[in-house]
Amino acid sequence: MKAEKINQHETNFYAKVSPRFVNSMRGYINNGSNRLQNNYKLTKKLEEYARFGYDDYTIEMRQKSGPLGFEYKLYAVKDDEDASKEVVLTKKHYTAYSKIFNRFMNLNEHDFKNIMRKYTK
Repeated sequence: MKAEKINQHETNFYAKVSPRFVNSMRGYINNGSNRLQNNYKLTKKLEEYARFGYDDYTIEMRQKSGPLGFEYKLYAVKDDEDASKEVVLTKKHYTAYSKIFNRFMNLNEHDFKNIMRKYTK
């Protein structure tokens, strides 16, 4: 009898980014200059988020109408849970899409994990 050792130690832990937000960011990039370079940077940033951990959370951008127009905020929402399990990734509302896009692109792993640890206990 032969027994084969199966090495399947590869587990995927990643923070997902909502497809709707990704499409929104791609549309924003494709309407500006340096499309190829910026699409490449976004793809690399999405891959970076994939290594952050918290595989049961999805990062979403929410917009609401405010006194000066639309306001944007980033949230990490736990999958298959109610809205009370969401984590606010940006403390303040951003009044321009470019600002929330830049915040998403500049959020590093250390800051992300600190925010998640603080609010998921």
